[in-house]
Amino acid sequence: MARLTTNDVGSAPELVLTAPDEAYSLDEANTTVRPYAVYQLRAEMTGFQTIELEGVQVFAGQQTVARLQFLPAARTLPEVEPETIPEHPLFAGDGGSGPAPIGRCADARVLSEVVVPKKITVHLARPAVSAANVTVSFQDYIANVASSEVYPTWPEQALRANILAQISLALNRIWTEWYPSRGYSFNITNSPGVDQAYVRGRTVFAVMERLTAELFNTYVRRTGDTEPYYTEYCDGKSVTCPGMKQWGTVDRAKEGKSALEILRYYYGSRVQLVTTNNIASIPQSYPGSPLRRGSTGTAVNVLTKT
Repeated sequence: MARLTTNDVGSAPELVLTAPDEAYSLDEANTTVRPYAVYQLRAEMTGFQTIELEGVQVFAGQQTVARLQFLPAARTLPEVEPETIPEHPLFAGDGGSGPAPIGRCADARVLSEVVVPKKITVHLARPAVSAANVTVSFQDYIANVASSEVYPTWPEQALRANILAQISLALNRIWTEWYPSRGYSFNITNSPGVDQAYVRGRTVFAVMERLTAELFNTYVRRTGDTEPYYTEYCDGKSVTCPGMKQWGTVDRAKEGKSALEILRYYYGSRVQLVTTNNIASIPQSYPGSPLRRGSTGTAVNVLTKT
């Protein structure tokens, strides 16, 4: 057990902890040795509710970051239950994205331009299951997804390819208004096999934060298309799919391929990377009133494109 005290800006000094050898997290055939150590974190601050995190994942040679949000203590509020970070999907065998959409629903909508959202609303269950929605910054969301989907020990080009795929999948959901067009009040779910993994309150890895800060406004697109490509992916071991194999990106990176070359290996030669500075709140394609003969404006232009 170690006890640390934060400084005047709320940061605690780094703590060195033991973890399994990095080789376990680079070995696709490893199914028996958990490639990370698991710890419990308890944080206390006067006047605020105590935070407890169980299942904090620590990998050899990697920095794990806890960005905690304290709630004011109140006699009328019950104590917050400890949050448990589940086993990493790569080890548990239940990660990967949902399948690529076969087609749009009858009243599908699309935005007039690709927007990288400042914030994204995540449903903490499968679409039709009653659960909370959380709204977080897009960068925090992607760093969380990356930490929940792949190991931080992987070669950097493999990590970049995976993060770019995660960004593109999320932006595709936003571009098509996939869930709002079906009557839901969120942009994406946290469910692997439906969208991609997101764990509320989890610790993330410093390398994922660093790469996300660099890549968050870059996405995958196919030549001739406008929309972000739906970059379906799976672990390639316990689950197979027509898209990118997460474990395969490690092999491709070891071969010397760049992130773009890895993406083209799995998604085809038409794949390109696009960077946009259109970072804004998520707009809505529906103008708020029915379109009639003689209507003009952006909503009409969008309709003619679909």
